[in-house]
Amino acid sequence: MKAPRRFVAAFLAIGSLSLFAAGCGGDSSNGGAGPTPEPVPTINTTTDMVYIGQRVTFSATGTGVTWGGDAPSVATVDATTGVVTGVATGKVTIWAQNSAGRTTRLLSVLPSYNGKWSGSYALIGCQSTGDFTAIDFCGMFFQGEVLNMGFDLTQSRDQVTGSFSLGDLLGTLSASTVNGTDGSLALTGSSTTADGLVIQMQNLRATSPSPGTMKGPFDQVWSLPGASGTGRLVCDIRDVTRTSGAPTVRFLSPGANAPALTLEQAVRAVRRR
Repeated sequence: MKAPRRFVAAFLAIGSLSLFAAGCGGDSSNGGAGPTPEPVPTINTTTDMVYIGQRVTFSATGTGVTWGGDAPSVATVDATTGVVTGVATGKVTIWAQNSAGRTTRLLSVLPSYNGKWSGSYALIGCQSTGDFTAIDFCGMFFQGEVLNMGFDLTQSRDQVTGSFSLGDLLGTLSASTVNGTDGSLALTGSSTTADGLVIQMQNLRATSPSPGTMKGPFDQVWSLPGASGTGRLVCDIRDVTRTSGAPTVRFLSPGANAPALTLEQAVRAVRRR
C-alpha cells in the first residue's frame, strides 16, 4: 500500500508545480502591459490677447477635445471648434479638455484702435484768456459747430501710437496704453505751425462702443509765442469711424519764402471742411 501512496503524493506535487507555473506566465497570452493612458490636452495657439469682435481659432493636442470659457460676457468659446470671439473688455480663462484632464489659458480682451479713422467732432464750449480774449477767439467759433477730424493709429497689444488731424492741421500723439478695465484710451498730442502756434489735444479719453467706432470728449488748447493767455475749445467726438483709407490730411508748413501762418488762417484751417 505504500507504493500507491507515494505515487499519489508525487502526482499532487507535480500538479502544484504546474499550477504555479501557469499562474506566473498567465499574462503572456494578453500581450503584456495595457493601453497607454490618453494625455491631457496642450493648447497649441500662443495667443493670449483677443480684440473685441475678433475671432481666433485655438487648437490643442489630443483627441476628444472640447472647449469652454468662464466669462461668456467677455469672450465666447465654441465648444467644438475652439473659436474664441472677443465680446467686451476684460479677462477670460478658456480651456481645452478631454477624459484625461483640462488645460487652461488666461486671455485679455481689448478694443482695437488700430487703423485710420475719420469723422467729425462738435464744439460744446470755449474759454479764452489774455490776448486770445482780446482778439475775440471764442467769437471765431460757435456752440454746436461741427468740424472734421481724423486719426491714424498703430496698436501693438495694448500700446497705441499715431497722429491726429483737426481740419487741415496734423499733429502727433503721445504713446498711450489701452485701459484693461474699461477699454478706454487716454490720448494727448500737439500740432505746431510754422510760426509757432501750438494746438494741444488734451483730456481725450477715447472709447470704442462697438468695433470700428470711437467716442470721447477732448479739449483743444491754443497758445502762441509772444502772446499772453490761451484759447480753449471744449469738444466732443461726434461720429468718428474706422475707414479703409487715411483721412485727408496735409501739413500747413509753408515754404522757406512764404509768409508765416496767422492765427486767423489757423482758425480757418481748423474750420475747413
